[in-house]
Amino acid sequence: MEDRTTDSAIARGGAPARPVATDRPTITHPSGRNMDPLIEVRGLNLWYDRGAPPALSQIDLDLYPGEALAFIGPSGCGKSTMLKCFNRMHDITPGVKIEGRITLEGEDIHDAQVDPPLLRRRFGWVAQKPNPFPSTIWHNVTYGPQLHGLMRDRDELEAHVEDCLRRAHLWDEVKDHLHEMKGTDLSGGQQQRLCIARALSTKPDVLLMDEPTGSIDPIATKSVEDLVLELKLDKAIVIVTHSMMQARRVADRVAYFHRGASAGDRADRTGVHRNPHRGGPRLYRRSIRLRGTQHRPAFRRPFGTPTRRGASPPHPPAYFEDKDDARGV
Repeated sequence: MEDRTTDSAIARGGAPARPVATDRPTITHPSGRNMDPLIEVRGLNLWYDRGAPPALSQIDLDLYPGEALAFIGPSGCGKSTMLKCFNRMHDITPGVKIEGRITLEGEDIHDAQVDPPLLRRRFGWVAQKPNPFPSTIWHNVTYGPQLHGLMRDRDELEAHVEDCLRRAHLWDEVKDHLHEMKGTDLSGGQQQRLCIARALSTKPDVLLMDEPTGSIDPIATKSVEDLVLELKLDKAIVIVTHSMMQARRVADRVAYFHRGASAGDRADRTGVHRNPHRGGPRLYRRSIRLRGTQHRPAFRRPFGTPTRRGASPPHPPAYFEDKDDARGV
């Protein structure tokens, strides 16, 4: 980098001005690091049927190394559809048409030279409902590495299994039952962590998580969220969620998907924003309020009945997921 001093200050007889950098780098990464996106999506359109409205329309977004990107939005707006575009899972869906460009490290994933199985190996997949193989815990974790020939010998494979289970926070719970207990015999939260260990076993660059906490209890949800925060240190993660609070807790940036009132007139749109708990725009607060009008607690005191603080309000109060929003902040 070349530093130089302005000639005008010296000509006026004053002290030399502060050196000025001539080629200052451009900050592109949300965390402040300088690096190119790992994945770039430009002008993506997707149709499930010819003549039908597009399921995705003009999607533009980037995914950087070492970040967690959350997809949020109402049901049926294209979040899972977009997730399956990354590893070309739509290749096996009849009638799907895709336009636009998706690049992984600058290479178009739809190029004729790209081998889909090798491409998919670079992505780990975690579904909403835990789906371990109905075989031993050992086989669940070793299936991918053995299929792709990633390990050289038994010792290396054993060390790799332990590493994957430790990263999934499951090793201490199952280390004595690797060859006897089936993955389907574990609890729901343990099964989901086993699926995460299985996804990590092929050493992917990107982890795709489609509502990974949608069918497990709050304690298991916290374990998965803590795991996401740890894994994003060396992997890029895309997580689909319906919870605004979960997006606040785990995501560096949020992509908001929304379908217009008429699917034929307005197709899906996305807007990618910084994490809302770091001073994000009011979009998230409006979205939380919108959710509040549709999702109310199942049990509520009848309106107008007396409480210790007096009569309850005559109209149902909005249900908020954020205490600040409940106060109108």
